[in-house]
Amino acid sequence: MRRGPTVFLLLILLAAAAYGSYRAMDVAWTRVVEFAPSYLSAQKPTAGPSPLAAKVVLVVADGLRPNDAALLPAVDWLEQRGAVYALSAPLPSYQVPVTATLLTGAPAELHGVLLPQSSGPLAYDSLLTAARRARLTSGGVGGQVLGKLVASGLDQWQPADTPDQVVTAARGLMAANGPNLTVVQLTHMYANDQKVRSHSISDPEYVKLMAEADGALVRLLDVIDWKTTAVVLVGTLPDQPGHPLPLVMAGAGVKPGVRGQASLLDVAPTVSALLGAPMPFGSQGKPLMGALAVTGRPADVVIQRAMEARKAYADALLLSIGSAEKAAAVPEAAAEFDRYTAELDQQVKSARFAVWKQSLVDQLPYLGGALLVLLLYVIVVWRQPFGGTAFLSTLLYGGVFHGTFVAVGGRYSAALAGLEQFTWQALLRYGLAAAGAMALASLLAGYLLSRKGFKKKRYLGGATLHMALSTAALIALPIVIALAFVGWEFPVVLPSAGLLVWFFATGLQVLVIGALSPLWLMLAVNTARAANALWPLPESGDPERNADKEARARTLRRAVKR
Repeated sequence: MRRGPTVFLLLILLAAAAYGSYRAMDVAWTRVVEFAPSYLSAQKPTAGPSPLAAKVVLVVADGLRPNDAALLPAVDWLEQRGAVYALSAPLPSYQVPVTATLLTGAPAELHGVLLPQSSGPLAYDSLLTAARRARLTSGGVGGQVLGKLVASGLDQWQPADTPDQVVTAARGLMAANGPNLTVVQLTHMYANDQKVRSHSISDPEYVKLMAEADGALVRLLDVIDWKTTAVVLVGTLPDQPGHPLPLVMAGAGVKPGVRGQASLLDVAPTVSALLGAPMPFGSQGKPLMGALAVTGRPADVVIQRAMEARKAYADALLLSIGSAEKAAAVPEAAAEFDRYTAELDQQVKSARFAVWKQSLVDQLPYLGGALLVLLLYVIVVWRQPFGGTAFLSTLLYGGVFHGTFVAVGGRYSAALAGLEQFTWQALLRYGLAAAGAMALASLLAGYLLSRKGFKKKRYLGGATLHMALSTAALIALPIVIALAFVGWEFPVVLPSAGLLVWFFATGLQVLVIGALSPLWLMLAVNTARAANALWPLPESGDPERNADKEARARTLRRAVKR
């Protein structure tokens, strides 16, 4: 094939790869944002255990850390009279996903809220909707973002931003005729100012922030009827992923003096137990029985209801993935909770594996053929005279991109805190990292090709574009294989956050490499020309004989063209 048409065809293929990558990212983004598992329409439990408190006030304190009690006398007072836990929180750690996990007892890959800003009401079952099924009333006050997330699950929601607005509205909800469940969000305890986020007692701004929060809490706690009401205080929005969140409970139905560690997933089941509502459908936590003032048969009923909710959820999961299995029967002994839930998880996991295995067998002829074509193309390119250049350029691209990717905060693992780094600003940073790495790879390709003695512009262009296309193919191979194992449809659970970031980062790289292919062509060709001019290759052999060979070659090419 002549070099001119080859260059044009490669440009078309790279443009097609860029467009295909864009479409794949767009479809994936839509499916992630609109994730709503089919099993959410299943019949949910309506019966809960006997209530331990007539009312529950759930205080969500953004920015509160476990060691902030020393600066907040109101929190310290509450800790002295109640139960205190340090909570581990599944990623991501943004306010909205953490709050969704708090209310549902499910991790983000189940409830589907992964992004910093909620796009709509929480679709997953929560303690708010579970309370409604038990005919309990609910209300809340807080910021607009949280209001958008939970308003559909509450009987009433009052937006408020300042501490005075929050306290005034919350005190009205906590009146004698107020709702059974009140959600109060304290947003003013956290600010995006790095100086405030340092949590330094030497910082007057931070101390002022804590004083305002303490004053708001005092005014809230002053109107609590501790004989009938339980207060559950949870801190959210930790400074860094992996930091514990504080949980303080006091009042009716709470055993004082308890200290321990738990998970954020356990908060919703515990609040449901205090209210006498069913555990949220799909919750992966369990009631913190050590902190509940209940023993004997009533305590067994709390666990029994929790196991029944987990069984109903497992049955819905099995049905949604097309399995004919039924979840194991609920044991009579409450002490079997951990063993039973582990058995349910394993049963669902095995059923999902069986369904996935069959799906992979059905798709393997198509997927395997595509992967084989990509792999063979990479091998063929690397076996060409310019294959060494393509290989070295690809290595340079991979090293530079990943070094830059990590330097600007990107990771592929779960330590990324879900999709925290997946913002439009991050996309710009990662796109620039890919463009910079590809520019260096093109410069290297141009220089190395100039050392081979290739002087024809079309040959240099074809070699450069083959390098770019093989680099894109090599980048795409692993993520395509991973998606084959995980699946593209999300009927039950979203893929892990790390895999999603890997997918989008890979798609972004292919998009940058393909869409800017004329730039890589120009860089490599001009680099080769400049290198030939600045550092010409030494001519070997007799100059007259070489000139005669070149003349004969030109004559032969003209004869072939005729």
